[in-house]
Amino acid sequence: MKSVNFRESALTIAIAAATAALGTASAFAADVIVTPSAGSSFVVKNSAGSADRLRVNESGAVALPAVPGAAAQSIALCADVVGVLGPCAANAGFSLPYSATVNNAATLFDVTQSGTGGALKGMISNAANTGAAVRGETNGTGYGVFGQATGSGSAAFFQISNPPSTSSAMNVTTNAIGSGVTVQLTNASNGARGVDVNQSGVGPGVFAVSAGGNAVWGITSAMSAAGVNANMPEFHTCVPAAPRTSNATTKLNTDKTSERRSLEARIANSTDTVPATVANAPPSSSCHSP
Repeated sequence: MKSVNFRESALTIAIAAATAALGTASAFAADVIVTPSAGSSFVVKNSAGSADRLRVNESGAVALPAVPGAAAQSIALCADVVGVLGPCAANAGFSLPYSATVNNAATLFDVTQSGTGGALKGMISNAANTGAAVRGETNGTGYGVFGQATGSGSAAFFQISNPPSTSSAMNVTTNAIGSGVTVQLTNASNGARGVDVNQSGVGPGVFAVSAGGNAVWGITSAMSAAGVNANMPEFHTCVPAAPRTSNATTKLNTDKTSERRSLEARIANSTDTVPATVANAPPSSSCHSP
């Protein structure tokens, strides 16, 4: 194979191009080798000679300057370990672990799924791993994680599929002075529950502990509704809402031996005229199911 020393001149470029064209039709196939002088590059320009179309530096770097401004295409271009170019494999694109920091007003990672599969999934298969499969963190005033459903599905769903597990399906912890969980139902026609708990076991449906305040506080603006409503099979009674200045506690006692059920309400420091004790009361028309 013969090497040709390349000098940057119009005549030499024309000769090299002609040689390459003839070489493809020649019976004696051979590589066309271009050897730029030290510090120079192999360059292909447009017809006016004013813009680079292909540039190969002496270091091996290849540049296609017109590509960033060209029309968008649907197939990604990748290179293998020896530099051969071609369409990217299905699992190509990210080299893991991947980390980047970008200052941009646009969404940095945005994918849209138009089919029937999921859009994003994070999974940990190591049982000894204590990290989070998906983590959202912000130092601004927005949400760490935001889920929105514009169809008929739920905005968020949490599930533990391991019966022996004693972990909570959702854990909320804060060291700030705001609420732990805030639920807002903004549709005035909504008759559903703000919080709905269905306990199939023998534990309490709702359990609350407060170190210095009311464990449970119920307020209603309706005259025919109850601030706190407790229902039991074959027994139905209501405890009217205590005013905001009250310190109210409700205790439910059940004596299975005598089949006696009672509901005792103690209201302290209150101006209400509600009876202090309501026991074995029949269902009231002013009570409503939760």
